[in-house]
Parts: sequence; C-alpha cells; structure tokens
Amino acid sequence: MLASCGSQLPASQEVIADLEKFVIRFVYSDNKNTTMAEVRAAKWRAQKKKNFIRLAPDEDSLHHHLERANYLTYIQKHFNIHDHPSPINNGWHLVDGMCLPIRSTQSALPASISFNVQTTALAENYSDDDSESDDVNTDSCDDDSDSDV
Repeated sequence: MLASCGSQLPASQEVIADLEKFVIRFVYSDNKNTTMAEVRAAKWRAQKKKNFIRLAPDEDSLHHHLERANYLTYIQKHFNIHDHPSPINNGWHLVDGMCLPIRSTQSALPASISFNVQTTALAENYSDDDSESDDVNTDSCDDDSDSDV
C-alpha cells in the first residue's frame, strides 16, 4: 500500500486511495469499513464519552494530509534533486508569504446544516437586538415621563 507513495508529484488518485486504505486499516485498526466517513461514524458510536479529539479526520482533511505525506516522501526518495518542486498545491498553500498546510477545503458542516445554523444565529441576534432596543425605548419613555413630573 505504501510502495507508490512519493513516486510522483502531484499524487495520483490511486496513490491517495492506497494511503487512505493504509490509514483505515493500520492507523485506525478498522478492517470492516472502507471509507473515512464509515470509520468516523464507527469510532463515534464506539466512544462511551463523546470526544471530538479522538475522532478520525474527515476525507477532505485526510486527503490534504496524504498529499503532504506524498510530497515529503517524494523529497526523501529523490534526495539527489538540487531544486525540489514547490510544496504549493501538494498539501500546502501560501498565506501572507508563509507556506502553511491546507487543513480542509470543505465546510465542517453540510451546506443545509450550515445554512440552518447561520439563519438561526442571525434570527437570535436580530431578536436580541429587538429586545435590547425595546428596553432602551422603554427606559427612555420612563425617563421622559419622570422629567415631566
């Protein structure tokens, strides 16, 4: 499964698939499931005390990690190359002149849930603003009535 890792840049889909199989089988010791989504679900159900820290990564995050692993393996296998290829688009990107790992490119929540969460948060903020403005208006009316007396 690891023999093809680092043989070419960028990593082919076959290399990523082999590395993912390796991670599922040997890192997470899961012989039953074939995708990271299934592994995540199984690990979540198996936890007595739910904890996100021990949860397996999603496929998007793992994919970028495997790209970085392939790049580093390529550099080690081809140590005699004087000018190494850029890590950009091999699991890293530039941010303000710094080369940083790409953690994920997809939202942590599905679009439908993300939309519902954002809509709910906006509605709560709007209702909070209304209640505060009502309190302010009520207070100012009380102040006006007190000054007339």
